Amino acid sequence: MERTKKIGVNARILPGIITITNYQTLLRFCKTCGATIPPRVHDIFKPLDGNAEATYKAGVDFAVEQCKELLKGGAPGLHFYALNKVEPTKEVLNKVR
Repeated sequence: MERTKKIGVNARILPGIITITNYQTLLRFCKTCGATIPPRVHDIFKPLDGNAEATYKAGVDFAVEQCKELLKGGAPGLHFYALNKVEPTKEVLNKVR
């Protein structure tokens, strides 16, 4: 948010959040759309690859952390990419409230 203000962007920006529930799906999704994955995300989720329960928990925790940081940093709101998976998003919202 600070970087966009510094370069003169005055439009309202809603950061997008995706709760990571499957590492391989994340890799395919990012490859398809050309998004890069920060090293920290690989560090958290690659060791959990194949462990659905641990990945789900880490994904919710990571998304909650992101949401809190973004809102604290001045984001006017958040957009959630639920990808037809309501439960992880509901859990994130409940923990952020």
